[in-house]
Amino acid sequence: MENLSWKADDIKLDFKDCKNLGDLVKEIESRQSSQGHVICQITVNGMSLDEFDEQRFSMSMIEEIKTLDIQYTAVRKLIAETESSTMSYAKSLVSSSLKASELFRSTNLNEAHKLFKTFVESLDSLMQANQLILNVRSQEGLTVSTQHVELDRKFVLLLNDIFNAYEKRDFILTADILEYDLTQALLELSNIFKESLGDRTDRENNSMD
Repeated sequence: MENLSWKADDIKLDFKDCKNLGDLVKEIESRQSSQGHVICQITVNGMSLDEFDEQRFSMSMIEEIKTLDIQYTAVRKLIAETESSTMSYAKSLVSSSLKASELFRSTNLNEAHKLFKTFVESLDSLMQANQLILNVRSQEGLTVSTQHVELDRKFVLLLNDIFNAYEKRDFILTADILEYDLTQALLELSNIFKESLGDRTDRENNSMD
């Protein structure tokens, strides 16, 4: 992650057309985006701002800003880091899926229900992360495989199927979807990210030769 800092005089010089904090944030985001960067943190007068703060203080006049610091990173680097963590997360959910399947086939349904709820919540988080990766890759003009897009749709269908089975109290079908369909989909997603990260490493190695 990289850093940039400005003091009051530098802010007035570098951002002449900005009248308030809202203008300043938009201008910084625009400049960084044009360079293939994404802003991770903005700090004004020593205070780190979240999105709510940016909106709350958006009309603060530029003269009130004494110091400005930003942290940014390359979008492609951020994508790679997100893919790596999502790959690990998908792998970790395989064991949860198999365990939940095992419990639904046993007499320990109370534990099965508890694990199922946790698993579904985790799977939803995984799907959101995966959708974010697909969107960002498309926006940045990076390759998005047909397999990846189809797998994203497959997860949606599988979630619908497993909810229907669960609500009908068909726990054998629920167990089957967990053990076979969802486990396979999770492994496929993990492999897609593994290949993507491997391709990126190969390109970086070749560029250094």
